[in-house]
Amino acid sequence: MNKFLPLIFLLITFADFNLKQQQFIARQGQISFFSYTSVENIEAKNNQVLSILDLEKKK
Repeated sequence: MNKFLPLIFLLITFADFNLKQQQFIARQGQISFFSYTSVENIEAKNNQVLSILDLEKKK
């Protein structure tokens, strides 16, 4: 029983958390882009990323 207690606690915590919160925000991220062309290679990197997932509006 002691082995399953932490697992049960985590499942209850996440189930309760998901019912209350409809938006998830990530303030740290990284996006990169690379394209190979015959003239020159194109590369872009962005380390300042903000993403929002809205489950209520499905956006």
